[in-house]
Amino acid sequence: MLFKLPAQFGTFPHPLAYVEWFTPLRDPEPIVGMFKISRSTRNHRRNAAVVSVGDIMEDSHLSVFARGEIDPTWTSDNILDVGTLFYVNRYIDINRFSTSM
Repeated sequence: MLFKLPAQFGTFPHPLAYVEWFTPLRDPEPIVGMFKISRSTRNHRRNAAVVSVGDIMEDSHLSVFARGEIDPTWTSDNILDVGTLFYVNRYIDINRFSTSM
């Protein structure tokens, strides 16, 4: 989530972002060539932070890792909340897509 704080909380050179952290990248899965990650937690809670958008280097496309039948209750609105294991999809570069012409 991107946001700006009201003026009474000070001024910042960039908007802020709420970020939820995932586990560090390890070796890619040999068959698909993508990294597998899961949500990072602290004290059984999501590990999250508020950072300046100026500190964000790039975004990533995540694909849920599922074996067998896909749960029909999973949607694009809830998959990041209900999924537990994800691939970092290195074959999609979000930055190559643009809405400007």
